[in-house]
Amino acid sequence: MFKGPALPSCCDALRNSMSLKTLKLCGVMYWADTEAASQLIAALEGLPALHELSLAFNRTDGTPAVQRAAGECLARLIARSTSLRVLNLCDTILGEAGMTPIFQALGRSRTLVELSLYEGIGSEFARNFVSDVVLPAVRACTCLRKLTGLANARDFRADFEGIVRTPTLKVVEDILGDRRRR
Repeated sequence: MFKGPALPSCCDALRNSMSLKTLKLCGVMYWADTEAASQLIAALEGLPALHELSLAFNRTDGTPAVQRAAGECLARLIARSTSLRVLNLCDTILGEAGMTPIFQALGRSRTLVELSLYEGIGSEFARNFVSDVVLPAVRACTCLRKLTGLANARDFRADFEGIVRTPTLKVVEDILGDRRRR
């Protein structure tokens, strides 16, 4: 379904769906073929009813090139979708290269309410990323209400308490909390 001669038919079926609301492709080695994955995501971009997409447990191979390709593909979906409300990317190993385009696109989303990551990233990147990329994206994406997984990076578990309490992450949490209360 995700490669070979069946891929165009699968993409056409997705592209022509007017009622698909939820698509969960969890643990199917989705990023093993980034070209096929990109075609499938492109087919989802214009769906009028797609509210939830889960690609959880589909790890990239960990290389920056594949991480970047996955992130750019997902960024296009976030920016172009007119209906996507929930995006679950837990345990995908997007790394710095993949998460950056996702958060850059987040500011252009007018529908995404929930983004789940749980991504292992380096502690220095995490600190800078939250203030330089995440905070501006959260401020710009006024529909976002829930963002999970930022303080769960495996490289700084020993420093977990410090990351959770950084002023910038606290600002992000406060912004999202205020939106949920309204």
